[in-house]
Amino acid sequence: MKKAIGYIRVSTQEQASEGVSLSVQAAKIRAYAELNDLTLVGIENDAGLSGKNTDRAGLQSVLRMAESGEVEAVIVYKLDRLSRKVTDTLEMIEHLEKLGVAFHSIQEKVDTRSAIGRFFMTITAAFAEMERNVISERTVAALQEKRRQGKLAGNVPFGYDLAEDGETLTLNRGYQPESCRNIR
Repeated sequence: MKKAIGYIRVSTQEQASEGVSLSVQAAKIRAYAELNDLTLVGIENDAGLSGKNTDRAGLQSVLRMAESGEVEAVIVYKLDRLSRKVTDTLEMIEHLEKLGVAFHSIQEKVDTRSAIGRFFMTITAAFAEMERNVISERTVAALQEKRRQGKLAGNVPFGYDLAEDGETLTLNRGYQPESCRNIR
C-alpha cells in the first residue's frame, strides 16, 4: 500500500476553535485513505490560516514529506484547502506529479492523470481564487462604509475614543495633533 499524508485547513481562528470543520476534513481523509488502500501516515493542518499563500507550516511539512520520498500520495478534502490561488495550486500539483506523488482531492474527485482531470482541477482552482477575491472585495467595501459612517473598523485610531455604543468614534478632546503642539 502507498503511504499518504493528509492536509486540512480552515481560514479563521473561530472556525479552528469552535467549528467542526477540521475534524470533519480529517475524518473524510481517513475514510478515503482506507477505501483506496492508502496507508495514512498522518494529517498535517493549518488551523486559522488563509489559503491566499503557501507560507503555512502544515502545508510546507506536507511538501517536505513528498520531496523526501516519505509519502507517495497527498490527500485533501477539498481543493481550496490546498490554496485559494490558481497558480499556487497548479504549481504544487505539478511539483507533486514530477516527484511521482499522487494528488487526491476528495470533494472534487480530481484525477490529475487525465487531461479532463487536469482541466477540471484548473477550473475548480480558479473558482476557489475567485471566491477568495469576492470575499476580500466585500470585506474592504464593508470596512470603508463603516469608516464613512464614523464607526469603528478595526482598532481605535490614535486621537479618537470609542463612544458608549461601542461603534462610533469620537475625537479625543484632550488630543492635540503633533503639528499644533508648538503653536501659541
